[in-house]
Amino acid sequence: MLFNQFHDILPGSSIAEVFVDANRDWDWVMREGQALLGEALGAIAHRIECSEPAFPAAEAFVVFNPLNWTRSGVVAMPESNAGEVYICDRPNKPLTIQHTQRGQCLIAIDAVPSVGYQTLALRRRDGSESPRRDEPPSRPDGMSLENEHLAVVINGQTGDLVSIFSKKLDRELLSGPGNQLQAFRDQGQYWDAWNIDPDYANHPLPPTQLVSIDAIERGPIEWRTRVIRRLGASRCQHDYVLHRHSDTLYIETQIDWQEDHVLLKVAFPLTLDASHATYEAPCGSITRTTNPQTEAEKAQWEVPALRWANLTDDSGEWGVSLLNDCKYGYDVQPSQLRLTLLRSSNWPEVGCDRGHQTMTYALYAHRGTVSTSQTVKRGYELQMPLLVHSIPKLSTRGNEPPFVRRPDTHTHTHTHTPGLPSQATLLSLGANSLVLSAFKQSEADPGQWIGRCYEATGQRSHLTLSSDLGLRLGLRVNGLEDAILQSGAGLIAPAEVEILPWQIQAFQIKPTFSSLVQTQQGRTTVRPAV
Repeated sequence: MLFNQFHDILPGSSIAEVFVDANRDWDWVMREGQALLGEALGAIAHRIECSEPAFPAAEAFVVFNPLNWTRSGVVAMPESNAGEVYICDRPNKPLTIQHTQRGQCLIAIDAVPSVGYQTLALRRRDGSESPRRDEPPSRPDGMSLENEHLAVVINGQTGDLVSIFSKKLDRELLSGPGNQLQAFRDQGQYWDAWNIDPDYANHPLPPTQLVSIDAIERGPIEWRTRVIRRLGASRCQHDYVLHRHSDTLYIETQIDWQEDHVLLKVAFPLTLDASHATYEAPCGSITRTTNPQTEAEKAQWEVPALRWANLTDDSGEWGVSLLNDCKYGYDVQPSQLRLTLLRSSNWPEVGCDRGHQTMTYALYAHRGTVSTSQTVKRGYELQMPLLVHSIPKLSTRGNEPPFVRRPDTHTHTHTHTPGLPSQATLLSLGANSLVLSAFKQSEADPGQWIGRCYEATGQRSHLTLSSDLGLRLGLRVNGLEDAILQSGAGLIAPAEVEILPWQIQAFQIKPTFSSLVQTQQGRTTVRPAV
């Protein structure tokens, strides 16, 4: 994976033979990563002690949250004749579910713990029950999507967004057509695949042509309307997606890109006025003016960002963030957020970027500034969704051989070691503005771990580690994992650590052995917490 971080592979400015090799490597990385993830979730699921479900035909699933804050969301499981879903420790309170046209069972779940999980039980229909069908909304044409946070209206002639009204802010967000695809001629640069034509804005191309609008899902968990448009020889499909209880509008996009020397952007004109824009950078953010004056500022007409860019009204009362899961070029004006989606250069390789492209971006409106909002969290949540894994029935586990991991295969088994409850927080940092960026086994001591975090909003925070696994905070370490001894502190690990604004800190994380001491045949032994 790291080998393919080469600077000409990432932006698409290599020759075709490079991408043949790189794509083969990426496929292998994805397969290995998914297999390792499945093994890890399976190991956790096997340790969960959930009582037998109230229904004989019920199956148990664990919903895992890989992020270090409690979150809610929507998870999807195969339809498989699902009848009823409930949280394992609350069998008398079924969760809301939705059977989709795509053969899935959607479940809205609240408060999945920080780096933790919630256990669900799914009861399947016995065949005599009719599938539950939810009543359609008042506007079955799909031209609107609405929940308790947002009301969205789609233009039936263009597929653009006419309105995004925030009920939380009590204001309209758009000042013009939203999610408008804007194409420009982009040629004449010697370094074709490297440089966007600085004069591209003076060469707009004809707008997209609407092909169709269809209501795909109509609630009560997900509202989804699909818009298909043509741009030149290319086909652009957008799914406008709004989830129950969500304050974010997601736009899942697929494009069959067949253009030459065309730059494609998506624009969101807004009803605010901001003199500065904020962009996410590695372990922090950077603020730039939206009214460039100097030559250096004027040269920054296209800038990079990681998961989001934000405009906050100069009043400081509210703002809007444009999130993305894989597109990192933004250009921003005082009242507009715009994201670059695609280019189509012909040198050093003819046909660069042509073909099927998949991306998701989203609009999130908030009170206050970007530092006091949930923008950082929304960006991570877009890229790291909740994960679902099945739990073996109690009657089928407990006799397996020990966990085996072979170097040449992912075939494995687990010993059922009981002890985890049906809901658990495996790791929490305490403060809302801290982001866990790494958690790994220590290089020096396999019996402890290294955790790295950073402060993401420019505020002083206090790290207080808590865990249902009995983990505790150890000494602060540097990048080589060597302990940093503070004057007068010696080897005493702190219970609470102050993290300065934007600071990156790493710590030893150790198991608590006091509750894990066992006496066997007169001997006292200590076993690891995990």
